[in-house]
Amino acid sequence: MNILFTSLWTVLLLGRMVRSQQLQRRDILNYLLNSSAYDARIAPDYEKDVATEVDVQLFVTSIDSINAISMDYSMNVFLRQTWRDSRLNFSHISNISVLELDQRRIDDVWVPDTYFQNEKSASVHTVTVPNKLLHIYNDGFVIYSIRLSLTLSCIMDLRFFPMDDQTCSIFMESYGYSIENVALKWNPDDPVIFGLDDNDEQTYRSSISTNLWKPRAALQSTLLVRFYFYVSVTLSRVS
Repeated sequence: MNILFTSLWTVLLLGRMVRSQQLQRRDILNYLLNSSAYDARIAPDYEKDVATEVDVQLFVTSIDSINAISMDYSMNVFLRQTWRDSRLNFSHISNISVLELDQRRIDDVWVPDTYFQNEKSASVHTVTVPNKLLHIYNDGFVIYSIRLSLTLSCIMDLRFFPMDDQTCSIFMESYGYSIENVALKWNPDDPVIFGLDDNDEQTYRSSISTNLWKPRAALQSTLLVRFYFYVSVTLSRVS
């Protein structure tokens, strides 16, 4: 009964505001994320038997260490993911183009359960607030960005140490969804961006691929990026 009353109240309120052309961003959010109509626990296309395609982009801000003893490397990245959630389409009720969510509302929206398979440790930057961004466009297009510090395992070949080159990888996949429900895909234009200075840019390069594998009960989509680290030697003469 309470759910029915809430739904009727929402419809009546929305109709009144649309007629008066006074629909505010707060009202749109409350309408879209009404718990009786929207369930953040369910993927956008789950009931349609098609996969929700998630576009993935990595922006590397720094590579801080490559440790041959512990066989790992550390980096700071922005993980940017985009997808379309038709349940969040509000083009029919407002001419507002985008909603920028407060940190406290992000948990009310479905986001991919992407994780790093070869991660040793990871943390979300939290100064001064959790470094997360979520924008909802009026056609249901969602942008989700999160700032992370990662330490990832890397099996290194040390036969030519210290004049060696190393290849280290990042494996990303959905933790709980099979390829039938969530499909991770690299951004077709700029899948991996290095926000490094010119000297570092000459030391690193990357390549990407998308794989399908079956680690548990169902087929998963796995994104792979390989980083190639080169030893840079500078010779100078001291007179």
